[in-house]
Amino acid sequence: MWDRNGVYWAKFRRDGKLIQKKLSKDFRVAGELLRDLQVKADRGELGNGNKAQLSDIRDRWLAYCGQTLRESTVKRYRENIVTILPRLSCTIVKQLNVETITCYRAGRMEDEETIPSQGKPGVNDG
Repeated sequence: MWDRNGVYWAKFRRDGKLIQKKLSKDFRVAGELLRDLQVKADRGELGNGNKAQLSDIRDRWLAYCGQTLRESTVKRYRENIVTILPRLSCTIVKQLNVETITCYRAGRMEDEETIPSQGKPGVNDG
C-alpha cells in the first residue's frame, strides 16, 4: 500500500496478475480495504466484470465509439466486431484468453489462404 497525493493505493500480485486499486484517504480504512481486497483476490472473487457477456460489452463499446469517433471509423469497427465475435469460441470476457485469440487468428489465416487475393488496380500490371 502506498500514499499518492493523500490517497492510499493497493498494489499486489495474485496468480501473476497485477492488482492496483484506489483505497481511501484514511489510513485505517485503507488498511481494512486492502485486507478485504487481498481476501477477495485469494478467493478468485475479483473482476466480476469478467463474467460480462461479450455481446453486452460490444454494444456499450460501439455506443461509446459512436459518440467519440468519426462515422466511417465506427462503421469499420462495427463490421470488424460483427465478423470477429461469432467466430470466437467464447461468450463471456472471462473465457477470452491468448488461446482463444490464437485459434481465431489461425482460422482467419486458413480462410485467407482459400480466398484469392484481389490486387489493387494498376498495381503489378506489368
